[in-house]
Amino acid sequence: MLTWRTTAVATLAVALVAGCSSSTAPRAGTSGAPTTAAADPKSERGDEAALDTVPWDQVGPGWMLATWTLHPYMPGGTPSTGESANTTLYLVDPSGDRYPITTFPPRADGFGGPRLVDWSGDGERALFYDQSADKPTPIIVDLHTGAQTAVPIRGSTQFVPSFTLPSGKALLIVNKDDNSDKPPTMERVDLTGRPELLYPTDKLSSPIRGYYLPTPDGTQLILGTDAEMVVMDNDGTVARTMPTPRGVTWCTPVRWWGGQSATTLLAFCGSNNNDQPQLWLMPFAGGTPTALTAPHPSGAAFDAWHVQAGTFVGTESQCGEVLLEKLNADGTSSRVAVPGTKPERSIEVVGVSDDDLIVRAFPSCNPGEALLDYDPAANTSTLLLGGTVNGGSVTDALLYPGQG
Repeated sequence: MLTWRTTAVATLAVALVAGCSSSTAPRAGTSGAPTTAAADPKSERGDEAALDTVPWDQVGPGWMLATWTLHPYMPGGTPSTGESANTTLYLVDPSGDRYPITTFPPRADGFGGPRLVDWSGDGERALFYDQSADKPTPIIVDLHTGAQTAVPIRGSTQFVPSFTLPSGKALLIVNKDDNSDKPPTMERVDLTGRPELLYPTDKLSSPIRGYYLPTPDGTQLILGTDAEMVVMDNDGTVARTMPTPRGVTWCTPVRWWGGQSATTLLAFCGSNNNDQPQLWLMPFAGGTPTALTAPHPSGAAFDAWHVQAGTFVGTESQCGEVLLEKLNADGTSSRVAVPGTKPERSIEVVGVSDDDLIVRAFPSCNPGEALLDYDPAANTSTLLLGGTVNGGSVTDALLYPGQG
């Protein structure tokens, strides 16, 4: 994924850093743009063309969805109003050419529009989440027409919805009452909001933590609980549990390690002893888990990606600062400087395209600046959206479904 196949990546930052925006949430801030250095042959200019010119037969791995706004809201400043504050959804090809799909107006308070949170497995629809309303609302966008359809269901401000796998014919919703100590609940609804299944999470031995990962065929879910990970069939039947590693109190699934066909889970695990959480590799069929990362001295490693140039981890420290680091042999990690980004900028990995990392640069606790293709083997980067391509701010991005 994240392709975006789990809510864990979307919301782990909320659990790690209280009182600050998640790294995956739109941030408010300047629209200053990083410049790229020593770019590869991909285009840094990027042409913009109409929706009806999209070569749909070519859309697939390497393509991206990204949200962009010209004038984002700045903390402590005056909210933007008018057309310049609109949020545009772009379909972006691997070379940086872009196609505007649809536009969202700013919220009534001037903040940015709804968040881009998922892309259906069949590639046909995007899922947005409007958390500004009294009842947070999913919005489905038809990528061929740009049509927006709000799904009339009760949502949660703590967890984002996702499409079901493999094709995205329904939605998975986690709900948590902000004013209650009750654990989250989970349900599946169809694309019109009609309930299909309320998962019997209240029957589990421990409350769910709200993070989940579907199997690629959509027949099972791996749920993180306060004691273990539970494998639940599509009808709500508990198939089995996955015990936590020794010394660990809880685990939540992050992604399939090695892609959608992999048989190993990347899990984010911690204890109740104020220890720093770690990333673990856990065989789905059973077997001995292996710690991927050592405890981080100043934050927590919440996600990881493996490419030919090595294994890279995303870590989060105080107030939403997200760092890209490379894993060392002993499980520690060292910060990576992405060419074309400023040293003080946070770097969020969107996913893996071939052996490149698609990253989003942004000031901490602020909206994104630019979307870049980073080649770690050559240590070069290519600007795809924002910055000198078209200015403004890239607030969210997703890779075509099925990519890491």
